[in-house]
Amino acid sequence: MKAMLYGIKVQLKIDIRSKTLLVTCYVVPLLFFAIMGGIFTSLMPEAKNTLIQSMTVMGVSMGAFIGVPPSMVEVYGTDIKKMYIANGIPLCFGVITLVVSAFIHLMIMSMIIFTLAPIVFHSTIPSNIPLYFITLSRPSPGFHPHQEYIPVSVYCPRFLPL
Repeated sequence: MKAMLYGIKVQLKIDIRSKTLLVTCYVVPLLFFAIMGGIFTSLMPEAKNTLIQSMTVMGVSMGAFIGVPPSMVEVYGTDIKKMYIANGIPLCFGVITLVVSAFIHLMIMSMIIFTLAPIVFHSTIPSNIPLYFITLSRPSPGFHPHQEYIPVSVYCPRFLPL
């Protein structure tokens, strides 16, 4: 566990210098929020009721689907992969630290949207704030609303070729 926490700490330090992560997890989602939030609320005033949720979904999707793969290339396309192999560290360790790091950055971006939306666009804050953040932080269900949650082992199986 200590090694995992150290790996996440190192990954967060690497992410601070990563322009890819900065653009995909912060700049583009927050610019989209600033531009489209104004458009949504001016064209449809009732969009203020769901602005925080819709902009958060867009920002998290942007960071997860567009931001994580380049970060994986930065780790596995360099000598870091060779260092993992030489030191006997499982290759999925890099994926796990990237996912946890991206989760932290996307939660920060979501909190920025959550804080700014009521101030800038006078949007409605979700009625149950703890439930909102708990729902945001858990794995998403499949495409069917009544489907059970997919376990993490489906997302990162041990036989993942890296």
